[in-house]
Amino acid sequence: MKKTRIVLVGALVLALAFVMGCKQNEDLSVEEHRQDGHAQHIWEAEYSGNKYIRSALQFKEDNSVGTAKVTVEMTYPANGKAGVLFAVQEKDGKYDFYAFAFGWNGRTGSTSKLEAYVDYYQGLTTFNEASGDSEKFGNGYNTSVVVSKDLENTTWDGAEHFSADLYVTYDKGAGNYDLKLTKVGDENTVYWTANDVDAKQTLTSSAKPGMSAALVKNGEGKLYSYGMLSGQKETKKVKTTWTLDTKATQSAE
Repeated sequence: MKKTRIVLVGALVLALAFVMGCKQNEDLSVEEHRQDGHAQHIWEAEYSGNKYIRSALQFKEDNSVGTAKVTVEMTYPANGKAGVLFAVQEKDGKYDFYAFAFGWNGRTGSTSKLEAYVDYYQGLTTFNEASGDSEKFGNGYNTSVVVSKDLENTTWDGAEHFSADLYVTYDKGAGNYDLKLTKVGDENTVYWTANDVDAKQTLTSSAKPGMSAALVKNGEGKLYSYGMLSGQKETKKVKTTWTLDTKATQSAE
């Protein structure tokens, strides 16, 4: 009888852990965006309609992530963006975070250009529902921290498949971030870089209503895989894999 009770209790604990784990991301992730093995996420699906679709899934549940390396593999880079949300802080169901992503360059309409950017968001409650406005990420306020800039040193010509190693490095002394995208397995081939990234300066200068630089706490927060599908196509496929390099990941503490 005692053994049976122990087994039942253990099963209940596992069930609760599973439910809590799923609930943790339900505000930000679509159902098809899921964990796929140790330290790996995958988003694979096909959608119809001209709405923008965004999704994010948390990598870790323990310490804040200050430095991280994530390999991002996009099967359909022309269909949207992929990257990470970092310094994600949640309170009372509202999220503050940096969004660092790359993908098709929609600014010029070129089918053979990829770009990357960094935005900062405050007070987001959800972007799980499809949006018809590319600028309307969801509820809350946002500002551009690093404007969109084309990737360099790539041979991508608009075809399927593009991969990159994405680096987020927190400089504790300076209180800001160094970011870059490189060729997978070759850190010396740099596609894009931005140093001294700090949302506090941008928020102070932009002075958008409802945004406060005091809410930005660099070096603190969780790390999420993130993807976006453009609303410029009626039918859009996504198959993106994010692989976190656990050895290169460090706490911000």
